[in-house]
Amino acid sequence: MRTPLRKEVRCNSFAIKLPRVTAGEFLFVALKMGYNRMYNMLIPYLFRTLLFHIFLFFKHWYSDALFLIYGVFLHAVRVFEKRLALRVNLHFLFKPLYQEYNIVGYVVGFLFRGLRIIFAGLVYCVLTVLALAAYVAWAAIPVVLVSQIVIHLR
Repeated sequence: MRTPLRKEVRCNSFAIKLPRVTAGEFLFVALKMGYNRMYNMLIPYLFRTLLFHIFLFFKHWYSDALFLIYGVFLHAVRVFEKRLALRVNLHFLFKPLYQEYNIVGYVVGFLFRGLRIIFAGLVYCVLTVLALAAYVAWAAIPVVLVSQIVIHLR
């Protein structure tokens, strides 16, 4: 049995009359009245969506990874700064150790703090190299994968 052609939909204070059509009638009307226009709009939409998702991939892969690795690097620097106290040792480099104001206090303080500054500088250099290596390795993953795919397709 066929359903009525129109169905009344009430929405607050007004009524909208919607046509009730079967799938075959809808397909016939779509083909007759503008399926070609709809199809011609679909390809550019899919192309724009594809480009947008490719852009989002690069944004998430490279930009967000850079900020993540930078945040981890800063956290590691803060943790090591509590132990190594590079800034404090730089500030008090020429002050005597343990407030002993004689030649021994000045010499021992300068040597002790100088060695701590050198050690902290080396640790920070290693942290920087590790962070840069991690980002370069992360950035190289898509390039390596695509190049391997291209090489094995030949």
